[in-house]
Amino acid sequence: MKIRFGSKRSAVLATVALTLLGGSAHAMTLQEAVQLTVSTNPEIGEARASRLAIDHELTQARGLYLPQIDLRAEVGPEYTDSPTVRSRGDFNGDTAWPRWNLSIVLQQRIFDGFEADSEVERQAARVDAAAYRVLERSEFVGLDVIQAYLDVMRNMELVNLARENVNVHRSTLSEVQRLVNAGEASVADSQQAEARLRNAEETLISFEHDLEEGRITYQTIVGQPPGQLTMPAPVIASVPLDLDSAVQTALGGNPLISIALADLDVSQAELREAESVFYPSLTLEGTASHGFNIAGQQGDESRANLLLVARYNLYRGGIDSANRQEQIAHIGERQERLDRIRREVEELVRTSWNTMESITRRIPVLEQEVVAGEQVRQSYREQFVLGARTLIDVLDSENELFNSRVALSSAQFAQIFSRYRVIAATGNLMNTLNIRVPDEAAAVARENAGGVHQAHVSEVPLGNDYFR
Repeated sequence: MKIRFGSKRSAVLATVALTLLGGSAHAMTLQEAVQLTVSTNPEIGEARASRLAIDHELTQARGLYLPQIDLRAEVGPEYTDSPTVRSRGDFNGDTAWPRWNLSIVLQQRIFDGFEADSEVERQAARVDAAAYRVLERSEFVGLDVIQAYLDVMRNMELVNLARENVNVHRSTLSEVQRLVNAGEASVADSQQAEARLRNAEETLISFEHDLEEGRITYQTIVGQPPGQLTMPAPVIASVPLDLDSAVQTALGGNPLISIALADLDVSQAELREAESVFYPSLTLEGTASHGFNIAGQQGDESRANLLLVARYNLYRGGIDSANRQEQIAHIGERQERLDRIRREVEELVRTSWNTMESITRRIPVLEQEVVAGEQVRQSYREQFVLGARTLIDVLDSENELFNSRVALSSAQFAQIFSRYRVIAATGNLMNTLNIRVPDEAAAVARENAGGVHQAHVSEVPLGNDYFR
């Protein structure tokens, strides 16, 4: 629904715009404020840095596919008692020969029970989870910006309504004092009008305090004070058509669910990594060395070999089996967490939708209330002049009209925010505002890892069919 303003409210909004314009020469739209915050907010920056750190962990995991090369150098005395040394006839029981040796050792995994694959998949899932956290922070910090932006505009309008209310009460007090001086009103009427003026002034001070608090909140989130703020363009077209559509969109696009799914992939990869020890391993190991006085043999010696080495652990005290069961339990834990988050996201969508619908129904009622209040005030003023209404009646009608205008203004800004809140709950806030999210929000690591398993929890064997 398009927000409807009467002529007096249009004048108030114009005053708001002019006042905001006086605060800064730079006009910042809502979209610009969100884009600035997404690019500079420390909370999002923290998530981005975490994503980059995990990127490097993925790079480390890919290093498992590459050969390991070590250079070893050694020097020092060596005592050797062996048949070969004794057969030379120069062994006296305490001979120590100076020796040195330089060697280079190469190791290359041929088969490791899919340990390297599983580690790469685990780290890729962690990278994607971190990427979705960047997106999630962008979505909800962006929503915080919208709330702060609209709060400043709302509080500015309320301040202007309160100032208008103070001016009305001052005029009323002045008129009553004139009547008192003319003998047409009592001193009590003057005292009553003055009391209402002081109450209006107190309300203005309270609204000015709220406005300053809103500006502080805005600066904390955005990183700079609000300048000239403008009413954002309507986003009703981006709101899902009905509640069921909103829920389905959220279950498929809310980044909190995407994080939980990536975390589940992490646990599944950890299970595959734990099961890798139940396979034999095959390693290509090559060594080349050159030394002097090695193993009691005087003179230079060079050696080189290239071996296929197979290893298979037979028993480790049940450690490996217990580790496997641990990882299965972690998968169950993260599956339950995923189910919980899905319920929480659905609850968020439903409560946000309910709030939006409730506010939308209230606004026409409040608009009618304002119109009726204006008519009552005018009638009471005319009747007061004729002596048919008391001053208290006039002041009460003025106060009721002011409260109705405040309620209407607050509801209209709340309606705008409620629509953004529904959009954010579905995970589409950044797209709706055409915000460029950080590059770290791209979750493509699992897609690029290659060979990533997408096992369902129901497919994970739960029995303890290993003995190690």
